[in-house]
Amino acid sequence: MKQALLDTNILSYFLRGNPTVIEQFRTYRQQYTYVSFSIYRNYRGMLS
Repeated sequence: MKQALLDTNILSYFLRGNPTVIEQFRTYRQQYTYVSFSIYRNYRGMLS
């Protein structure tokens, strides 16, 4: 089982309908059984 982990920025571009990202996502789906997105958020600047 092959898996891919994509960054949340990629998810944002996908949801906005970016044609390049959508086409690349289709390519990933052909190569990988599962495609997941990270949910890590960096709050470093917000904590000070």
